[in-house]
Amino acid sequence: MPRRTASRAAFAPVRERQLTALEGIGGSAAGFRIDAVTLYPRSGRSGRICAMTSLDNSSDRRPAARETYADSVYRSPLALVAGVLLLALAGWLGADALVRGTGATRLVTAAVLLVVAPLVVAFTLRPAVFVGAHRLRVRNPFRTIDLPWGSVDAIRATLSTVVHTEDAKYQIWALPVSLRDRKKAMRASAEDSERLGQTDRTVRELNDMVVRNGPLEESAGEPVVSWSWPVLAPLAVGVVALVVLLLAP
Repeated sequence: MPRRTASRAAFAPVRERQLTALEGIGGSAAGFRIDAVTLYPRSGRSGRICAMTSLDNSSDRRPAARETYADSVYRSPLALVAGVLLLALAGWLGADALVRGTGATRLVTAAVLLVVAPLVVAFTLRPAVFVGAHRLRVRNPFRTIDLPWGSVDAIRATLSTVVHTEDAKYQIWALPVSLRDRKKAMRASAEDSERLGQTDRTVRELNDMVVRNGPLEESAGEPVVSWSWPVLAPLAVGVVALVVLLLAP
């Protein structure tokens, strides 16, 4: 039997037809890479074209999700301890008066507790400062102030810690100034942050965030002030009840 041979020219049309078919699949073969093209001109077998992979890795170009972090919280540990102790003391005395007292005494005790408990919570447990990437939230005894970094001019701690904006000033109850630490800081070098008091170090960190985050577009806006009604409502009820009970004949 004669040996079958094939010239390169005989398989040239086959290769051209295969490439033409590839171009017809996507409209153009420019967007694909042919992993392997194998022709066997001597064996007489037809060409084999392996899998194609796209050069456009659009699925790998997804924008990375922006990382978000929880707000940092600053508050006075001494105030928290004092608040818990005062509430415990008020609860103990109030419970004793409610159990052993008469009708009028119990009513007065309940009214006093409605006044004392919100005040203790407002001035000890409630004050806090929440520091986020785009805003500063100051929670004072009776108000909450949301300040975008773009609205903050500076934060200063003299006799008290105050946030300065273009049109107003807001005191930060959660960052009390210790005169004792202030005297120690005056003896130390101004560049020695380890010798500064806790409030002074915190104020320095907050001012750094004002400079760093203030110009950002996400930090633009105006201060928003809201009242703390969960504290004010029971306090108002307690005051009214106490006045009525004391003035009643």
